[in-house]
Amino acid sequence: MKHYGPDLMGPFLADAGALGIKATATLRLIRRPKHRLHLAYAFDTYADLVRALSELSREGVATEAMGFDKNLQSVRVAEGGSNILKDVGILFKVMRESGLIDGLKIAFAGRQYLADVSHGLHVAVEDHTKGGVKDKLAQAKALAKKAGGRPLPASITKIVHAEPFLPPDSILGPQGERWVPVHCVIPHSRGIEALDAVSAIFKKYNEAKEKHGIRNGFLLVSVANYGFIIEPVWFWPDARLKMYEGVMRTEHISKLPLHEADEEGRAIVKAMRDEFTQLFADLGAVSMQLGKLYRYDQSRKPESWEMLKKVKGVLDPNGLMNPGALKL
Repeated sequence: MKHYGPDLMGPFLADAGALGIKATATLRLIRRPKHRLHLAYAFDTYADLVRALSELSREGVATEAMGFDKNLQSVRVAEGGSNILKDVGILFKVMRESGLIDGLKIAFAGRQYLADVSHGLHVAVEDHTKGGVKDKLAQAKALAKKAGGRPLPASITKIVHAEPFLPPDSILGPQGERWVPVHCVIPHSRGIEALDAVSAIFKKYNEAKEKHGIRNGFLLVSVANYGFIIEPVWFWPDARLKMYEGVMRTEHISKLPLHEADEEGRAIVKAMRDEFTQLFADLGAVSMQLGKLYRYDQSRKPESWEMLKKVKGVLDPNGLMNPGALKL
């Protein structure tokens, strides 16, 4: 039992390695529902998208729910190829996962249907019975429609389930651009407020972005029933880091264009990212990948911060464990 006396394991979870190294982990398995259905909707504004995503999350209807703005869709989906028949391997996997009819529907729709979608919502619902999953699908459709959504071909989540563990080729853009994300988890009550602020920061840098070919967008993903991830991202032409060659597949990276170094463009992206990390701290948002970037120290009460520093001093008195993690 975890709650047998004080939970002294808690400080070691999500510590970014600042307090020690985890050698083993024991995870509880959850039985996977047998039945799954998919839906997708288009929205005119991110406010409408947020309302739909929040309602789906609060009601616990969706197993996965993700949203993209037009900019990110154009880079990740619409530019990825006009015809999904080119991805024959993925298409066959979709057919095995969802059936022949679904596979043919995806092949017919292709990807370009997303090119004119301002904000897209992509949802998978699951249940242990056919009747249960149909009821959830009907409820999800009603919530999306109430928020102003228009139905789209439901291909994205079908592809995700058919091929959940893709190679990390997307750490560069489709034209070999550098890609950098940042993220936070925000409660539903502050979602629109947070995206208003995100949009304002993006807009503030419009002139500099145009000069350096910097494109930006954002991804939203529901987290349980209490909030969702906001992940702003940037793509811009810049020299590759050496690590890309060791991580990405050779057959993929060899086809991508090379770009000259753009230190000024890189500095502009860093400035925007720094503004976002401060914004997230000001909003009281949290992160799932703390590391050394996010301003964890600013999000703690003074008493909690002092206690954490004392724990660090007891467990790692010489400061050897991942120095700088958690801003320690």
